Amino acid sequence: MRYGHTGRVARWQEYQEEAAALFRSLGLEATTDERLDGVRGVHDVDVVVRSRRAGLEQLWVVECKWRRRRIDKSHVGVLAEIVRDVGADRGVLLSEVGFQAGAVRMAYKRNVTLTSLAELREEAAEELLTLRLRECRLRLAHLCERLGAVGRVQRRQGGTFQVFYREAPGRWDSIKLYAAVGIAEDGLRLAEMGRWPAPYAWDFAGEVSRGAGDLAAFVDGLAAALDELEAELTAFEVANA
Repeated sequence: MRYGHTGRVARWQEYQEEAAALFRSLGLEATTDERLDGVRGVHDVDVVVRSRRAGLEQLWVVECKWRRRRIDKSHVGVLAEIVRDVGADRGVLLSEVGFQAGAVRMAYKRNVTLTSLAELREEAAEELLTLRLRECRLRLAHLCERLGAVGRVQRRQGGTFQVFYREAPGRWDSIKLYAAVGIAEDGLRLAEMGRWPAPYAWDFAGEVSRGAGDLAAFVDGLAAALDELEAELTAFEVANA
């Protein structure tokens, strides 16, 4: 039964929205207060999580219990029945105050995970960083493609090639852009190997590199550097159109 007082309902809703937001941050689709049709009936679910990986679709049913007491096995049994009835891949029961021993034993024998939002955040942190790092690599690859499009390629003797870039007005030119992308790529390789510190940008004014000593700081720094590089490249493209 859900709480009947306005303040507690609001906090329960916040808890539910926080759970959905965490799943979305991992690149998953998450909806709140959704109705799922099952074989035996219709079920109101706190959070429904969907994902598609390697061509496979997955469905998770998440129930959020904002309670003062540890959750008992009856809630596990109800969620397990919903999971089976709607054909979900997994059920997740969230509580910040823990679970009774009977609930833990029952969940072990069923397709239900007992956890808390705090535990999920901690476990998801590494995966989220991996996703952000992958996004940075894709952005870098796209920058390289765009840079190649603004240069003029000339064949040299011996079959080698040389790229000539036109300078654009302002602090940056294409050579600097290309150098900055190269530094970011080198830093990304070091970060993926766990070698620190890893550079993510070059300060041309101070003639020093900017780097980080851990993955979280590196991803933040690289994402900000890519924002700047993309803006400068766009300005270069416009000036040389």
